[in-house]
Amino acid sequence: MSTSKYPILDNLEISELMFNSWQKTVNLMAEIFSVPAALVMRVHAKDLEVFVASSNKDNVYQRGVKSPLDIGHYCETVMSTRCELLVPNALKDPKWDKNPHIAFGMISYYGLPLTWPYGEIFGTICILDSKENAYCMQYRQILKHFQESVLYGLETTYQKHHYAKEASLANEKLNIMLQALQQSPSATAITDAELNIIYTNRGFEKLSTHFDDGVSDKVLSNLLKNQISKFTEEDIRRALVVNNYWEGKIQTLDKNDHQHWEHVRISSILDNFGNSSNYLLIRENITKQKMHEDKLRQLALFDQLTGLPNRRLIIHRLNQLIDDAKRNGQKVAVIFLDLDDFKKINDSMGHESGDELIVNAAGRINAILRTSDTLGRFGGDEFIILMGYLDDISSIQQLMVRIKDLFSKGFQIRNRDFLISASMGIAIYPEDGDTPSFLIRSADTAMYYSKKSGRSTYTFHTKSMNLIAEYQVKLEEQLNKALELRELKVFYQPQIDIASGKTVGFEALLRWQNPELGEVSPDEFIPLAEQTDLIVQIGQFVLDQALMQLSIWQKTHDQSLKIAVNFSPRQFYDPSLFTTIQTALAKHKLSTNSLEIEITEGLLMSKNTYVFETLISLRKCGVMVTMDDFGTGYSSLSYLNRYPFNMIKIDRSFIKNITTDMQSRHLVNSIITMTHGIGYKVIAEGVENVDQLNILSRFKCDYGQGYYFGKPSSAEDILLANQKIV
Repeated sequence: MSTSKYPILDNLEISELMFNSWQKTVNLMAEIFSVPAALVMRVHAKDLEVFVASSNKDNVYQRGVKSPLDIGHYCETVMSTRCELLVPNALKDPKWDKNPHIAFGMISYYGLPLTWPYGEIFGTICILDSKENAYCMQYRQILKHFQESVLYGLETTYQKHHYAKEASLANEKLNIMLQALQQSPSATAITDAELNIIYTNRGFEKLSTHFDDGVSDKVLSNLLKNQISKFTEEDIRRALVVNNYWEGKIQTLDKNDHQHWEHVRISSILDNFGNSSNYLLIRENITKQKMHEDKLRQLALFDQLTGLPNRRLIIHRLNQLIDDAKRNGQKVAVIFLDLDDFKKINDSMGHESGDELIVNAAGRINAILRTSDTLGRFGGDEFIILMGYLDDISSIQQLMVRIKDLFSKGFQIRNRDFLISASMGIAIYPEDGDTPSFLIRSADTAMYYSKKSGRSTYTFHTKSMNLIAEYQVKLEEQLNKALELRELKVFYQPQIDIASGKTVGFEALLRWQNPELGEVSPDEFIPLAEQTDLIVQIGQFVLDQALMQLSIWQKTHDQSLKIAVNFSPRQFYDPSLFTTIQTALAKHKLSTNSLEIEITEGLLMSKNTYVFETLISLRKCGVMVTMDDFGTGYSSLSYLNRYPFNMIKIDRSFIKNITTDMQSRHLVNSIITMTHGIGYKVIAEGVENVDQLNILSRFKCDYGQGYYFGKPSSAEDILLANQKIV
């Protein structure tokens, strides 16, 4: 293969007869144009060679002389541009005044390109003069005639070799094509006009043995044997008559009854009259591809944990049910189901146990649904049930009762029994919406209403719930601006030493007064803040305000006063929390034992390594740690020995009934006795009357907090009401 810049057909030699003709041509050119040099130049390997030179005595160019390409020859430009080139006087042209031909005394040039018939460059035909010469138009026309003569010679030479070689190449290509066809991984067959097989390659024979011991000469019989997809010979023959082509994916069972997929193409081979003389059949085994497609479809449309339809497929099916309901004048129910307190189980037992619970719950629900109903997993512990073809809501109510009943039986996960309930919300088409997104949103709203109503129940969506949903949106919108607009205030509720009656500290409690929403309860906005990083900013604000106020009270009233601040689990996910607390204490010049941190059991169940490390660091430096809402979780007792507490706070739900309920009294007494036994202090919240206080005093509870001692108030109101702290 040639490696030159302008490859030529190296095996094509110019005959002696052709060369002699070209020699006469250049001699005649030199004579007609009265120039010292007329040449035919050609590319040879990496050089430019004088192939034919006029034989006049003043020609300085000799046949066979070569010079490298890319040094600025006139001919190089002609070949690269495939255009004529006229240089009247190189000495006056800055572009050419360094041309190598000047060294030979040649300062003017006119040349034309020479190409092989297939378009590759052969060289040039040109004339050169030692004096300035613009080569008139007549001369240029004459030279072009000489160019055509040389080009004709090139074409004659090429055709002579081309036809001989073409036959050889055609035979070689035919052999290659036959080998390629035989070795092709695609199963290929050629049939006659009646679709009888006349040729098969190895791939076809190998594929056919999966279905029979040999290859049938009837191609359609061979192809459609044991098929599941139910194509008929008539279907295929009809398509071939109409379109000269048929294509399809055939599902069959092989001789071992394994499912098998093929992509089949049959196309007509037309004769010179346009008639189908033969057919080409190509079969491709796409079983693995179909399995991969099915897997991708499974991933795209089904939940990987439960195998249930996911959000995408649920919405698709809901669209279909709505369309059917429109035509039939029926109803569609969308039931949004959420497991109650699932996070506590997930956090305390680990995600593997949580996943097992999700799978078990899904199995129970699916078992009681109608065949026409759809259960899908919407994410986390949320499920969607679709019920179509309804004339009334009676079947919905029956299903709700059955679901409540199946959850009442509890679950056993890894040898532990769990009693978990579900809250459900129901939206009905067309009353509660006419699109999937609207119906799902309405059902979700109704479900949250069930949560607020005590859980383990179901609620049908009502128009008033839309107002609640709109309120939640407004709440989130306003909360995002509350800090910036200084709408959040820190209130303080006194904590009392029960034995002495002395105020020993305060719990910092956040309040929000919004111009548009009025006074918003912490029960409404704190959970909302915890869903985002906003709780971190709010927590830092509360800590700073509480410590600043404590610093004032310690300076003006009592150095021993303490402040209790609630910390969200989200704040403990920040590894720098310990440093943040230390910095805040130093800023307000407070000792570490002035601060008491209140955390809930939910934080401990997260099993985040930062939690334990941060709590240990806080205890070591003197900050007090209290477990809030003690007794309301799943395994509070197990945490008392594992985590470094100073005090536990008995939840108000236990204190509420101690004056009237003997069981509550015994329980509170037991908690206090047990907690004292392991060296912790106890504070009771929700103390509202003297009878409760007297019982707590008798049980030797250390501290009390509640409306009996004082409601949460601003720092100014506390001073105005009491004029003193203690």
